Amino acid sequence: MAQNDQSSIDQFVIARRQLLQWREAKRKALIIAELHFPKSHPFRRGVANICNGEVLGEYRYQADVEACRFADKHGDELFRRKVDGVALQSPIDYFYGGSLRSHERMRMPNIKISIGIHHGKFLNIIEISCFHDLAARAAAFVQAVKQLPTGVRIDSAANRRLRQCEDRFLRSYDEVLDKLRGVPVDHQPTYGVLMCLSRAGLPRDLSRKIISFVA
Repeated sequence: MAQNDQSSIDQFVIARRQLLQWREAKRKALIIAELHFPKSHPFRRGVANICNGEVLGEYRYQADVEACRFADKHGDELFRRKVDGVALQSPIDYFYGGSLRSHERMRMPNIKISIGIHHGKFLNIIEISCFHDLAARAAAFVQAVKQLPTGVRIDSAANRRLRQCEDRFLRSYDEVLDKLRGVPVDHQPTYGVLMCLSRAGLPRDLSRKIISFVA
């Protein structure tokens, strides 16, 4: 395998990993929202709008198209490898299909929320950080797709669809953040986090700024 081909395949592996991290971040956020808020709560509905379905589906589809395009030019065998313990046989395994679920079964158990659960309607700072992580994971996946070697032209219809997809996500995420600001915060774990930051040598004022940014 030529060094350039290896480098290109590594970029597809990176994009796959970022997709998996994005999917994991969505699942964590959705579980937290379902644990703490009833189905009719505006915050939970906003989180579900992002985490159920494919809000970044255009980017996932584009990654798959580019993987297949690269395989058409250089051969499917370049994509046959074991990535993070999962055997991938072809370019279509990278962004769709059972290989994603195989990885996720190793990473996160299947958690079901009981219908009769009591919803506290508040969050602690650790849980709040999971909702901030949604934006970071989404941005990392988007950037990884943009870095793929067979990327779309700036003036193409595909590129316009990607921009529209990203804009829709950002609008939906801003709505979630707006609703998150109105959610009561359980500060009990905050003191433990402050203690850890203090033990790490951070000044108290800086530690409080970090906490206030998250919560």
